Amino acid sequence: MQISDTSNQDTRISRKPGKHLIRGAIIAVICILTVLLIWFFLGPLLHSESSFDRKRLRFAKVERGNLQRELSVEGNLIASSYPTIYSPSRGQIQLFVQPGDKVEKGSSLATLDSPELRSELLQETTFLEELKTDLERRRLDAKTQSAIRLQDIELKKLKNETAKRELLRTEKLLNEGLIHKMEMDAAKDRAEISLLELNHSLKEGDLARDMAQLDVANMAKKLERQQYIVHEAQRKVDELEIQAPFNGIVGSLEVNREDVLISNQPILTLIDPSAFEIQIQIPENMGDDIEAGLPAEIKYEGLLYEGAVVSISPEVTQSVVIGRVKFVGTYPANMRQNQRVSVKVILGRSENVLKVKRGPFLESGNGNFVYTVEGPFAFRKQVQTGALSLTEVEIIEGIEEGETIVISDLNRFANAKKVFLRN
Repeated sequence: MQISDTSNQDTRISRKPGKHLIRGAIIAVICILTVLLIWFFLGPLLHSESSFDRKRLRFAKVERGNLQRELSVEGNLIASSYPTIYSPSRGQIQLFVQPGDKVEKGSSLATLDSPELRSELLQETTFLEELKTDLERRRLDAKTQSAIRLQDIELKKLKNETAKRELLRTEKLLNEGLIHKMEMDAAKDRAEISLLELNHSLKEGDLARDMAQLDVANMAKKLERQQYIVHEAQRKVDELEIQAPFNGIVGSLEVNREDVLISNQPILTLIDPSAFEIQIQIPENMGDDIEAGLPAEIKYEGLLYEGAVVSISPEVTQSVVIGRVKFVGTYPANMRQNQRVSVKVILGRSENVLKVKRGPFLESGNGNFVYTVEGPFAFRKQVQTGALSLTEVEIIEGIEEGETIVISDLNRFANAKKVFLRN
């Protein structure tokens, strides 16, 4: 049996030539657009050595202005003046302060009970009063002897005047022949004797006066020496009350309350807050840039204070150089030994220079090259950097003002000359 096919059921359909051309045109346009898009997006990448996501980078613009070189370090407060107060004598102490107490100059820190010193002061004071009495007595004796000698001299003068007058009368009577020459000689002898007695009394009076003055002066010297002894004894007794030599803070106590001390035994330390200095550790490579006298900014509990570098150690210890910074002008209150503070040492100031914000690019590029941004690309350029601050770096040559550079780590660019920055 023959089975018939379905050919007699098929109907031939003819294509219209217009639709075929339209479809071909559409396919051609799509291909061209695809090529253009590929060229637009991948063309820059094909012409660059590498690409990187722009969002993962930091940029900064090169500006012109002033740049301050500075070094920021941490430091510890160190008291440069903390004298130890010693016991002035042997005795039992009574303390009035505790470690950390603030004291004012002249305020009492402690007292010593020394019966020996008080007894010595009493004895020397009593002897001083005796010397004063003795001196007054000698002065009165000198006045009395002076009055007696003056009376004797006056009598000798009167006796001499009487002898002179008697001699004149005798000479007159002798000339008139009323007396014998022997009486004249006797009158002359009496006049000479009275004159001799007067002269001797005058000399004796001068010697006695000098002796009295010397005796009084010698006693006055003894009195003056005793006054010094009493003054020294009084000073030792006064020192039994131990007072603060300046406004300060009690550091540490070396004795217990009511201990019996010997002479020159340490009692306590007193810290002078105005003499606090900051010990800083300077990196070895910056040691030559720091010198005494450089200004500094000290940050203490959120506030800034003026400071200055005092000294720099001549030796290097564990790759650091030790320096000291002091407060200039006002200083903060309530400072404590070994307290941590931040210090910024001002190394210098450059004016009207090209500068850019500091970033990891400086270390990764060794300050020799940067990447400048031009549109979607970053180009590698050689530069020369200069002074550094904590936040900025000086650009000496290689790029111009207004250019934008990449300040992120440049190692990710692998020294490529041209980098495509993807959005």
